[in-house]
Amino acid sequence: MSAPLGPVRHVVLIVFDTLRRDAVGCYGTPPEWGAIGTPNLDSFARESVRFNRAYPEALPTLCARRTIYTGLRTYPFHDGDFRFIKGDFVGIAPGWGPIPESQHTLAEIYESQGFRTGLISDLYHQFKPSKNFWRGFHQWTFIRGQEADAA
Repeated sequence: MSAPLGPVRHVVLIVFDTLRRDAVGCYGTPPEWGAIGTPNLDSFARESVRFNRAYPEALPTLCARRTIYTGLRTYPFHDGDFRFIKGDFVGIAPGWGPIPESQHTLAEIYESQGFRTGLISDLYHQFKPSKNFWRGFHQWTFIRGQEADAA
């Protein structure tokens, strides 16, 4: 990774997994067609880069985020190491293992350029002891949002 390049800009990456584009006003869907009221998101989108044709490289959620965080393909799956680590079957589902230390994450690359990074997520798999999806973030917060994480 190289030295920082000039003044730092702000980057906010918002990843939705279960919100279709035709349900959000900033993509041009009129409310009468089913768009939900998202005035803050719509306002933010007017000042932002918005991806109109973004598709996940892999499913489910954790595998897709692995691709976003590393820029590397998740599928076909190459974990190859099926171990039991800290109460979690790593690799029980291919692509669900920790991010290898040899792969730089988006947060680590931003950090090397002088950015401060934070992660807020309701995806509890990212915060399991056997995972390292928070790697490189200066701060991370889990916000409970999924019913299956209560166990």
